[in-house]
Amino acid sequence: MKLFRRHEESEKLVPRTRIERADTSTLLSWFDNTIMGLGASFDQWRYHEGPVEEVEQHLEVLNEILYVVQSRKQERV
Repeated sequence: MKLFRRHEESEKLVPRTRIERADTSTLLSWFDNTIMGLGASFDQWRYHEGPVEEVEQHLEVLNEILYVVQSRKQERV
């Protein structure tokens, strides 16, 4: 019996299903807000010894949102 297990890093900040269900205008708003959060977390990491994990989380979410928005735009063409 293992008492201590490593948690898998499969948990996302925002689940993909939630991103896929959101309408495009909401996703673009989330994208804008996440970019602002990325800037703030990057500043904290670079200049104030903040955690790099926050930067990584913002980048992951931006990538997920961009993927969904881009696929929707390609479907319309």
